[in-house]
Amino acid sequence: MVIRVDFLMKHICLTGMDAWESICKPRDSQSLAAWYSQNGLTNVQIEKCLDDWAKIAQLDINDPQNLQKFISVAQNVSESREKELGNRFKYSTMLFLNDHLYRELNEETTIIADILFSDFGKANSKIIPGKNKDCREFDYKPSEPIPLAINISRKPGIPPEVFRNVMGVTVGVDSKGNCIHFGKLTGGVAV
Repeated sequence: MVIRVDFLMKHICLTGMDAWESICKPRDSQSLAAWYSQNGLTNVQIEKCLDDWAKIAQLDINDPQNLQKFISVAQNVSESREKELGNRFKYSTMLFLNDHLYRELNEETTIIADILFSDFGKANSKIIPGKNKDCREFDYKPSEPIPLAINISRKPGIPPEVFRNVMGVTVGVDSKGNCIHFGKLTGGVAV
């Protein structure tokens, strides 16, 4: 995976079974299942996690009746991040990507890393504040809008922000071409 698994777990929810199959079905040493195993999950726990991913991937992203389920996913991830990392972030963002968008972000991350970490790129790109010098930002402008993004605030009482048809995101990439940091949404229609 070029998109690092920790980035995937924090910021991406797969939509459509094509996306699920490309990420969750492989069982090689670089797979999501292998990552779960290396992090102490049993085979039963791994299958449960992958089944849960499949249940969400099967939901119609455009059906308003499913919106609360997508919000719940984003809230659960945000709560898990807060337990693991503490309340270090103002909000947590979940992007809902189909297979095409996931593959496109993967490919663009690899290509842009070569540019950002060239001598020219180092002189003209921004190092992400608070990150190491091996992380530089770029704006990912997908070939089709991201159908759904949800921001979960860390402050109590603030409702989730739901965005449809997001036109882009700012992400951070390391010198190996790994997508490792989420910056911000760069367009979209608030619902």
